[in-house]
Amino acid sequence: MLAAVGASAGWATGIVLAPDPARKLGAFEFTRIQLLACATILCLACSVLGFWPTISWSYWPSFGVSIVVGMVLGNLTMIACLRRGGPRQTELLLSLKAPIVAGMAYLMFGETISGTDLVGVGIILSGIFLAIVYGSNPQSEDTEESSFFVVFTLGLLAAAFQGYGFLVMKPAMLAGTEPIAVSAIRLTGAAFAVSIVSL
Repeated sequence: MLAAVGASAGWATGIVLAPDPARKLGAFEFTRIQLLACATILCLACSVLGFWPTISWSYWPSFGVSIVVGMVLGNLTMIACLRRGGPRQTELLLSLKAPIVAGMAYLMFGETISGTDLVGVGIILSGIFLAIVYGSNPQSEDTEESSFFVVFTLGLLAAAFQGYGFLVMKPAMLAGTEPIAVSAIRLTGAAFAVSIVSL
């Protein structure tokens, strides 16, 4: 639970800090810099902690799919949503990742969804709906003027892409691959792909 709270706090902090540089640099360039910086940090962490030997390389197709869908497409759509909708709407829409991943896990791995899970999904969706419909969202210099449909679509795609990118790595992690090593590979692959495209 503490790990989940820490992850959420990290995401929220990043979302709040990102709008101005994302608006000035553009979604693609901001994503490239973000991926390169994060990949460098995690690769150093894996080397210091000795996590590289834990990687199950037999799951390389899953790594590839996770890099392209979860990291590249997920980050690009998230930053595009952030530029247009601001940090509040972006973070709210990314909360849809939880019910989306639950549905994907049911379809991909046959995981059961209990009544409590459904109640949780309902609460999440209700909270997001109320926050977006009744919350204030003044346009500021940190956001671009865009229709709610565009912002919602980008946020939904970002949540789905990132959720699938996480979920497809489940077999590799169940095989013993350290989560930090998984993240390092995903970030490095995405940084390489985005840098090649930027050339």
